[in-house]
Amino acid sequence: MLSGLTYNVQFGQRIDKIIDWLSHVSPSFDCICLQEFPFDYLEKLLTSPLAKKYEYCTALSFNHKKKAYGQITLVEKRKIQLLQTDTLFLKTSFLEEHIFDFSGGRRALLTKLRYENISFMLVNTHLVAFGSNKQRRAQLTKIVTQCEQALYKNMPIVILGDFNYSSLIGQKNLIKLMQAYKFKNAYKLNTHKLLTIKDHQIDYLFSKNIQVGHIKLYNLPFSDHRPITFTLELSKKSSKG
Repeated sequence: MLSGLTYNVQFGQRIDKIIDWLSHVSPSFDCICLQEFPFDYLEKLLTSPLAKKYEYCTALSFNHKKKAYGQITLVEKRKIQLLQTDTLFLKTSFLEEHIFDFSGGRRALLTKLRYENISFMLVNTHLVAFGSNKQRRAQLTKIVTQCEQALYKNMPIVILGDFNYSSLIGQKNLIKLMQAYKFKNAYKLNTHKLLTIKDHQIDYLFSKNIQVGHIKLYNLPFSDHRPITFTLELSKKSSKG
């Protein structure tokens, strides 16, 4: 069984505190997926205690106010083998690029991993913030379609991150889309505080051919999102590609 965490770190405003927490939390996590990670912090991350324990890969998601942000996925190098990494361009919205100064588009970070001779896919993504749910579903469809290709077909898959798909508006079409591709939703919990006033869910975890359990939310003061932790259990029937 593997343990994992997904967390939008809010432009890394308190990234030092987050990295310190991750370095000392016990038990530690086997997989760590962060969104809105500030790329100018990467060099410092490589000198932190995490660098000795984890192998990592990144995907640039957007530029904002002359700074680069994206996803970073870290895996425990003694337990998990990082086989392959890929970046999938998802495009952005007119509002994001021309009004709110989020340039460069959105991307998903796809990693093919192996644990106990079983291969699986872990997708760390951050969907468009200033756009419609239709655009977000289109981005998600592109991710799922990529995962359905022959190279990954029938492989256990986890797709997680900040979907910016608010539960206040309704999740029915999102859940319906993922169910059509045989993905299961891991939880319905409030993961984000909207304008510091209203709690709602915009962070998700969907899975296929893999058992997800032990969902837990932490209330930490380091971001407007809550970190979500989980476990992954790969069966002997899972892909060994």
